[in-house]
Amino acid sequence: MEEKCTAIIELLQSDVNPSDISRSLNCSQMMVYRTKNLFEASGGVKKRMTKEKTVRRSQMVRNVRSAITRNPVRNLSTLAKHYGTSRATILRLVKEDLGAKSRKRSVKHLITQGGKER
Repeated sequence: MEEKCTAIIELLQSDVNPSDISRSLNCSQMMVYRTKNLFEASGGVKKRMTKEKTVRRSQMVRNVRSAITRNPVRNLSTLAKHYGTSRATILRLVKEDLGAKSRKRSVKHLITQGGKER
């Protein structure tokens, strides 16, 4: 993949049309334009650095852990609204960072006195 990107950059620097490059290298025009824009922005063809995690920081993990220990019945949607994040982020935080499992409360149908007498 990187060889193809370097070939695209060499052909672009020698003033070859992007559509001709895509035909000669058997790749899409979108790849040619993306490689061109990436080269112009960064000066190289390396992939961009990945973004560090911003929401699930240690302070957020501590806050959610304390909220769950205070009230373990509270559902994850309520926690997400309280902290201003998505439900998926809170779920991932609980599963991966805290090592806990989320449970949905279910109603138990208890046996009444009439049922016991039968």
